[in-house]
Amino acid sequence: MQLTMLIQPVDDLPTAAAFYRDAFGYTEKFRDGARFCLFDTGALPLALTAGEERLTERAAPVYRVDDIEAALARLTAAGARVLRPLEAGPHEWRAVLADPASNPLILTARFAPT
Repeated sequence: MQLTMLIQPVDDLPTAAAFYRDAFGYTEKFRDGARFCLFDTGALPLALTAGEERLTERAAPVYRVDDIEAALARLTAAGARVLRPLEAGPHEWRAVLADPASNPLILTARFAPT
């Protein structure tokens, strides 16, 4: 599992993106409408999410895995709870879990090449 970014849910993506760009000086790497914006922070990328991409109500780490079904099985066997089951997002497979302390985390996996 590779920690790939931190997701920060926001109510208004354009306003939040302007804040992180102007106040912190982060460079925008990618935007998908008014629902997702990825920033280069110099360390761990920061993704702002709104609307249908607001997967959690609190900031959550995102882990990229090769086999998302195996990772889900391993994490739930270790005590994680599924908050949002495996689904196809606009760019990847994803699932939202909570660790034993109820902290959210997101698993993602690339779609299989076609």
